[in-house]
Amino acid sequence: MTLIEKISTLKQRNTMTNIFNNNIKRQIKNIIFRHYGLKTITIKDINLIVDFSDDGGRAYNSRSSHEEYVSPIYKEIASLFNPKLIIDVGANYGFTGIIFAKKFPEAKLILIEPSPRLSGFIHQNFEVNNLKNYKVINALCSDSDNKEIKFSLNPNDSQDNRVVGMDGWKSILVSTVSLDRIIRENYTSGYVFIKIDTEGFEERVFSGAEAFLLNNDNWLIKAEFAPSWLKSQGTDPLFFLRNLIANYLVTEAPARYGFNNDNLENLFKKSITIEESEEFLAYVVSLNEQNLGWCDLLVKPKGN
Repeated sequence: MTLIEKISTLKQRNTMTNIFNNNIKRQIKNIIFRHYGLKTITIKDINLIVDFSDDGGRAYNSRSSHEEYVSPIYKEIASLFNPKLIIDVGANYGFTGIIFAKKFPEAKLILIEPSPRLSGFIHQNFEVNNLKNYKVINALCSDSDNKEIKFSLNPNDSQDNRVVGMDGWKSILVSTVSLDRIIRENYTSGYVFIKIDTEGFEERVFSGAEAFLLNNDNWLIKAEFAPSWLKSQGTDPLFFLRNLIANYLVTEAPARYGFNNDNLENLFKKSITIEESEEFLAYVVSLNEQNLGWCDLLVKPKGN
């Protein structure tokens, strides 16, 4: 049966009620995207192979992906710190990892992704872009090592895969790994840059890095802060935020790193204080509909 015939059949099933409801629309959308299958999205000089039936894959075909690639923050990090180790926690299809590989070509790059399918895409995308100096760890970054834990796969959006999922989501068993272990096994000297995007599991990721973070002053972290997702994974977002502020310097990363307007020194001059934490949390929550706002945080050692 052709694509047009499949869509026509679905429409005919609804002629008696003349209701073309959301469920039927969703089925048609899925048929169309399955018809397309894998697709290569071009972002500047990056070729990114994604599953176009996946909302998370299609999301890279957006202005924000282009903005991420050209963001001056990476040029500044390269100039100021010249990082030797870069860790991408929650690597998804490998897009941000490819950016890091291009912006920091001399650094050792480690990508951590718990989904076996997405880990395969990472290898494929690095090969397509002729990038060699990287390592993929198919595991869940947490506060422990070598534990088996259930990981939930969002059937519609791979960027929303998370430990505690929703009813009806498929779950798989994955092994855990801590940042302390990864750094211990791969770090010799120099600066470390870490990106963390784990759909609300960030508290455990930070906890698993404390041995390094609290005893070294040569690192920078860019981490997602999404209060609703943190709650879904059992984290109190205010407690987590206050704990970060107590131990490190924390500031909001601008959604767009403005040309000649933002720089790391000025951003950290506006570090969030404990007294501001509750107000900041309320502000972040309000950034999207239904109190589902989020932002990125920049985190670095105190006194650095």
